[in-house]
Amino acid sequence: KKAAEEYRGGVIHVDIRLSQKASQVEPTFFVHSTGMKFFETINAEIRSQRAKDPFQAGLNTGAWLQRKRELQDEFPVKVPFFPTETV
Repeated sequence: KKAAEEYRGGVIHVDIRLSQKASQVEPTFFVHSTGMKFFETINAEIRSQRAKDPFQAGLNTGAWLQRKRELQDEFPVKVPFFPTETV
C-alpha cells in the first residue's frame, strides 16, 4: 500500500474470477485474466521496453528480486502433496 501511495508500485491482483476482486486486500490494479496470460503479456511488454531502451528498462529489478527472495523465505507457500489415485 505504501508503494502505491508513493507512486512506485502497489498490489496487482490477477484472477480469472471477478468475484475474488479485493476479497482479501484492496488491489491497486485488478486484472481479470489467467495468471499465465498475464505473465505472457507483461513479459512481452518488458521485452519490448528493453528493446527500445536497454539502459533504462528494468534497472530497479535487483532490489525487488532480493526483497522477493526475503519474502519467500519469510512466508513460504507450502504446496501439499497428493498421491495420484486410480479411479
